[in-house]
Amino acid sequence: TIGLILIMSQRVAIIGAGVAGLLSIKSCLEEGLVPVCLERHDDLGGIWYYGDELRKGQVAATYDSVVTNISKEMLCFSDFPFPKEWPPFIPHKKVHQYLHSYAEHFGLKKYIRYNQDVLSIEKSGDDGWNVVSMNSDGRVKEIFDHLMVCTGIYNKIHYPSYPGLDEFTGIQIHANQYRNTTGLTNKRIVVVGAGFTAGEISCELARTGSTEIENIDVVIFATGYEISLPVLKHDWVFDGDNMQLYKYVFPVRVENPEKLAIIGMIAPFSAVWPCMELQARWATRVFTKNLKLPKKEEMLADIETKPKYGRRYCFINPFKYEDEIAEDIGVKPSFWKLLLSDPKLAMAFQYGPQLPYMYRLQGPGKWDGARDAILNAEMNTTSHMGSYRSQHAK
Repeated sequence: TIGLILIMSQRVAIIGAGVAGLLSIKSCLEEGLVPVCLERHDDLGGIWYYGDELRKGQVAATYDSVVTNISKEMLCFSDFPFPKEWPPFIPHKKVHQYLHSYAEHFGLKKYIRYNQDVLSIEKSGDDGWNVVSMNSDGRVKEIFDHLMVCTGIYNKIHYPSYPGLDEFTGIQIHANQYRNTTGLTNKRIVVVGAGFTAGEISCELARTGSTEIENIDVVIFATGYEISLPVLKHDWVFDGDNMQLYKYVFPVRVENPEKLAIIGMIAPFSAVWPCMELQARWATRVFTKNLKLPKKEEMLADIETKPKYGRRYCFINPFKYEDEIAEDIGVKPSFWKLLLSDPKLAMAFQYGPQLPYMYRLQGPGKWDGARDAILNAEMNTTSHMGSYRSQHAK
């Protein structure tokens, strides 16, 4: 009981109530920590909280037609599947609904303070953190034992520079301002960029406008974002342009890296949510000293073996990364052990997709529903088709 009381006295400041922030709140609660989530806006969800226009202080945003490009069984949280009647790829409003459902189901909302803008973060004398934030009542200064920065990789838009661009008299916008084709009908439009967003916006605009090189009316820069962590001191995290994060989470340049975790500063080539969830679970286990970080020299050596951050993102193999963090936590399943105890599950684990549920089969945070979720994943992916056919049958 005494140990629990001591752990419960440890307060964790979580900056941002997007996906990473929600996962961090839940992970703190699982480890007996007290989370305090400071969210700049008036609702949770981060980029999935849609608005017709950019809110004050908002950088990244979604647009009307966005649908997830990762299937729901690969994207979901490890102990909270998407509803089986939902389609495999989810419209953004449904994603926001799912995040609210998750927060309600696990009782996360009472730990979020909305309209709370973080102004500064400093080290406190007792190895904690002084966090100054602003709300409608004025400035608030608080001391926390640990800090989780969950502001994501979309904090600074990237605008390219071209000769003569300042002389262009048409409309110039970044893709974060784009919502739909309203006002762009029959315009000559150039979309700059070659990523997912550029392709999706171009296809959408092709039905109402045209893309030409000369005599253009509108330029939309779908040129992404640059790495930025405005709430932290630059030299806490960066060595030049490269972020010095042990396994992309703990900044080795601060005096006590085990007290500061940065969640979600990665760009895997598949779903990022499972990676962020494992990061949050790992970080909170470190906070409570259930797990220990290596010596600084070892962490720096490990950083040298990993893909480096550039001006923008750090692309990684999510499946290899998830296994690495899961092994550190103690939640990576063993095929051979499963084969002896549950052959059917072992086959699904070894030869099926690498589902988030796999990391709830054992160890800290074990979920009794993980086995069924793995075995029913294929059915849940296609089960919406029955209702779709019945609705559209003549």
